[in-house]
Amino acid sequence: MIIEVEDRFYRVAKAFSQVLGGLQRAAARGEAVHAVEEMAWSGLIETGRQMIAAYIEQQEEDLPRPEVIEQEGKQLHRLPARRTRSYVSAFGLTPFERDVYATRETQRQEVVPLDAKLGMPESDTSYLLQKWSGVRVVKESYQESQGTLRDILGFAPSVNCLEDIAARASEHAEVYFDQQEPVDPTTEAEIKEKQEQRPEPQNKRLRAVLTREVDGKEINAKDVIFDWLASEVGQRDPHEQRTVVAVMDGETKLRDLQELKIQRAIGILDIWHVTEYLWKVAYCFHLEGSDAAEAFVETYLRKLLQGKVNRVIGGIRQMATKRGDLSKHKTKKLEQYLDYFTERREYMKYDEYLAAGYPIGSGVVEGACRHLVKDRMEQTDMRWRIAGAQAILSLRAIYVNDDWDAFHANRIQTEQPTLYPCKKRLNVILNCAT
Repeated sequence: MIIEVEDRFYRVAKAFSQVLGGLQRAAARGEAVHAVEEMAWSGLIETGRQMIAAYIEQQEEDLPRPEVIEQEGKQLHRLPARRTRSYVSAFGLTPFERDVYATRETQRQEVVPLDAKLGMPESDTSYLLQKWSGVRVVKESYQESQGTLRDILGFAPSVNCLEDIAARASEHAEVYFDQQEPVDPTTEAEIKEKQEQRPEPQNKRLRAVLTREVDGKEINAKDVIFDWLASEVGQRDPHEQRTVVAVMDGETKLRDLQELKIQRAIGILDIWHVTEYLWKVAYCFHLEGSDAAEAFVETYLRKLLQGKVNRVIGGIRQMATKRGDLSKHKTKKLEQYLDYFTERREYMKYDEYLAAGYPIGSGVVEGACRHLVKDRMEQTDMRWRIAGAQAILSLRAIYVNDDWDAFHANRIQTEQPTLYPCKKRLNVILNCAT
């Protein structure tokens, strides 16, 4: 038995010696360093594969092999033929055989001692390779990710496997968001009136959710996000001592949810959306792209920033009446644009917001949306189904939030007890059996 273990690790030492030998021969020939680096890397990958194989074999040696064990009141028999597990580590395909216990040959495998002892993942791909693969697929297409991994490792999971890795990981994303450690409230800063006193953005957390069907029930994305935002606000300012600002576009549903779930937030209509509507108004009176249209927008935008919303609305209506030459179509459109301002003027107190130092534009949010969503989801020839898109968005949010390592550690910690509920009692089960 000892000789067998020594033989296993001797194979590892021999593989490493071959790498060293190649290095010595390259040194004698004076080869270019890039060629030596490539040779060494390839050899170390194979040495790593041998190491993992030897370690698995050594761990299997220490396990008792009783014929019968008892688990949850059932007698389970060790099946006559050992079962092969196709395990793909970060060093490549490393399959191994192990004992399986079940009530009988054709029944579900109920206890696999070696899998439990090693903490094997549910899939055949190692946790480390899943982690590395995930980093790639949140940045680039599945095909590109496969190529990148192959260039580095010398092999790569298939595209279907990469998609499955992302789908499985994303199933834990919602759990992770719910269980994530709250931000320390003492690290949050208050908005200052003076620009030079304004704190740098900190503790940013991004999230993207699509409306979709889960278990036959529609999950509304807006509801999910506002529940999450309300939770974040409550954790970051539990005693409601700080100012909360909600800068959004003019969608009624968003404003209703904000007032329902984050009532104390100061709602602000994004100035960039207001500016878009001002341009539409300008084109009711002036040609698109004209200096007159630009001057119109500049004049009325300045008045809006001064808090003169009602004067702007009244002045534009009066201008339309005096001119009397707008077509019916333009008149109808103009009224729609002015109604947009009228219905949202409560959130257009820009003079007060600016005096208090509050942000009035969603440029930071737009930038985050571009970085989180568009940079990955709108690459060339991208085609998405809802489930696949949500999987990537959830994982990309975790990655962009710099939570990738914490997420995978949390996933393993959560998944293992489910996969191997008997792991803590494994030695007792095996040693007390027959």
